[in-house]
Amino acid sequence: MHSPSKKDKKVTCDEDRQTIVRVVWDINTCPSRDNDNNNVYDVDQMPNFINKALKHLHPNLKVENPMFAAGDVKLLHFGDYEKLKKFFTIQHCDSRSFRCKDCKTKMNPPTKTTDEVLMTLQNHLLEDAIDRGSPGIVLLISADFDFAVSLDYLRDNGFTVLLAQAENSNPNFPKHSNYTYIWKNMRLGDAPTYQLI
Repeated sequence: MHSPSKKDKKVTCDEDRQTIVRVVWDINTCPSRDNDNNNVYDVDQMPNFINKALKHLHPNLKVENPMFAAGDVKLLHFGDYEKLKKFFTIQHCDSRSFRCKDCKTKMNPPTKTTDEVLMTLQNHLLEDAIDRGSPGIVLLISADFDFAVSLDYLRDNGFTVLLAQAENSNPNFPKHSNYTYIWKNMRLGDAPTYQLI
């Protein structure tokens, strides 16, 4: 299998890096459909809603195309996977140690993802800092507090870090990002609920 080299990576100019937001989505802990929206959601509108939520911070912000997601795609609602592939590069992570029973019931999704998803998304977040020149803006969509160290690293290196978390995430999670959204609200285009001062 071909492994992308630095020459293969999309080059983003400094100006774009202040307006284009790299999106990294943990499907396992922040699903598009859950009990909060009665498992009804038009994923075709997800990029538009995220862009609407970003414009509460600055009118020129918009998501990168494609965005990146990882998780157990079998948890997605029937038909959503094909639609989401129009906007996301999706990496299927099917860990035997992960049992997402809550995702298929009326209970809340878990706040811990699998090690495979954690490593996949962390690598995608951090490659921006390692392989590209200037700091930019990243949005992590996840409820897993284990991402906190990676977010701190990005902020320490000049990145603007946005977080979209679940309501039942670790209450200290917002302290590791510049702005924090509640995912169930962001997917409808709402403003962030927390700003790190």
